[in-house]
Amino acid sequence: MFKRPTSHTPHTTSFAELRDIDSSAAARRVGAEFGREAHFAADLLRARPWLSPELSGREALSAILEGEWTGFLALLGEDGPWVYATSVRDLQELARLYATFRQGPIGATERAFWEAAAAQARAARARWGKA
Repeated sequence: MFKRPTSHTPHTTSFAELRDIDSSAAARRVGAEFGREAHFAADLLRARPWLSPELSGREALSAILEGEWTGFLALLGEDGPWVYATSVRDLQELARLYATFRQGPIGATERAFWEAAAAQARAARARWGKA
């Protein structure tokens, strides 16, 4: 869910956080760092229904790495969702979609954003042979 609406609607989205998850150690370290953040696990798991919704924030990132391989963890803006993408191109696409969707009706645009994030996660999982 998009958490803290703002009064302005930027045409681009900055990354409030951006981390390269290039190993199991990085996933554990970053999971420990952000695992208690509000919506961290829920945002990451929302696009990945094959993962247990009971995973903690500390565990979620490691589970994603195992299924999708290396990638980038980002917080889209100060008020946006946490996302994990396996390429810079995918991350840029999610940021672009988030910026676009923030300008439309929240229900339909949020649903479309999460559908795009889920499609990327499914494709990454399939490429890694976990599907």
